[in-house]
Amino acid sequence: MSKRSHDEIIGKLVRVKKCEAREHGDNNGCVCHLIGQVVEIEKRYETPFIGTPSYHIKGMKYRVRRCEVTLIRNQQAVVRVINGQLVLDDPIAVAMISAVGKHNCRNTLELNADRVEHFKRRLTERGLTPDQAVIMLINVDDVHGGPLADVLLPQGHNWQEIRDKGEIPFARGLATRDGIQEVLNVFDKDAAAKLKSISNVAVVIVDHGVTEVFEV
Repeated sequence: MSKRSHDEIIGKLVRVKKCEAREHGDNNGCVCHLIGQVVEIEKRYETPFIGTPSYHIKGMKYRVRRCEVTLIRNQQAVVRVINGQLVLDDPIAVAMISAVGKHNCRNTLELNADRVEHFKRRLTERGLTPDQAVIMLINVDDVHGGPLADVLLPQGHNWQEIRDKGEIPFARGLATRDGIQEVLNVFDKDAAAKLKSISNVAVVIVDHGVTEVFEV
């Protein structure tokens, strides 16, 4: 594939599907943490060296190569008739809302850093390995979080007491990795793929209308 055909992604929305960085970690070429997210490609990275071109992600310091992303083909809004009502179907808006939600989940992770460390210790104390359990942070008032919290906590909990204090109710704890993997396979395949790619301790966050997975 020529560089010209690679350039088809410039100015377009793409979904990060994998990371092929030579070195993973905090560098511009590692996009592991963006897997599953929708981003916009700004321009080609200019370099005097010959090789596979990479592209700047708009609003970020990171770069991707064409093989690491999937172009969102239908980037036009259409109007559909659903149950007799006109509904605007805008894949760009939906993708961007999802991307923003997944980005905001990092804030949720940071706000719960002490609880994440607590449950990492619990994993060790219980003799569990990362492939057996994951850490869950679930916004109970989230459209997906509420039903999931009901499944994981069948005895229920008085979340209203937390709401009455002006706080957002969160369910935090450990869950079987296989079970969560099955759930994600159903309603968020991107998060499911990301969880499957993580070999260390994983944190699954359900918040901001989306699900995001982090390696800790």
